[in-house]
Amino acid sequence: MISIVIISLFGCNSGVIATFHISNIDMNQVEVPLRLIVNKDTIFDQNAKYTDIRPDLQYTKYAKLTKGMHEIIFEVANTGLKKEENITFDKNKWIFLSYTVDRYKKPN
Repeated sequence: MISIVIISLFGCNSGVIATFHISNIDMNQVEVPLRLIVNKDTIFDQNAKYTDIRPDLQYTKYAKLTKGMHEIIFEVANTGLKKEENITFDKNKWIFLSYTVDRYKKPN
């Protein structure tokens, strides 16, 4: 019993908190169906409404992760648009994920 408690106490030091701030900053799209997947677990899947508040903190999600590499996928649901990143978490991190369309980018 004592060894389990000691192992649990040491185990707490290996975890980190990932704080994800998700926002729709495209004023031309009032609502956008955004999805955030961390290590194949969906932690956010809803329509993000546009606001003119910066930073927009209304869609904030937290994930307790182990230290190390984690796969982060941020996508617009049902469109095929997505950004995939592998991020190393060695300490607590804040990650800002924003959706917008670059209307000034020239097509290839």
